[in-house]
Amino acid sequence: LIKVQSATEHLSKNGLILFNDLAELAPGKTAIYRVHVRGKSEGSQRVRARLTSDSIDQELISEEITKFYAE
Repeated sequence: LIKVQSATEHLSKNGLILFNDLAELAPGKTAIYRVHVRGKSEGSQRVRARLTSDSIDQELISEEITKFYAE
């Protein structure tokens, strides 16, 4: 983990980043969470984000494969 820019505070441990709850998000507004990482090895790596909220029944999960290159 290199850097995190987010709308709330966070805690990182063992490759997992946990963000504090966002108290409210007004209609039409956006909360941006940026995570900058450096891979431990080159190749394709999977990044997964999970969102939970009191206003939705099921958590939202997004997954992306990112290619890391050797320096």
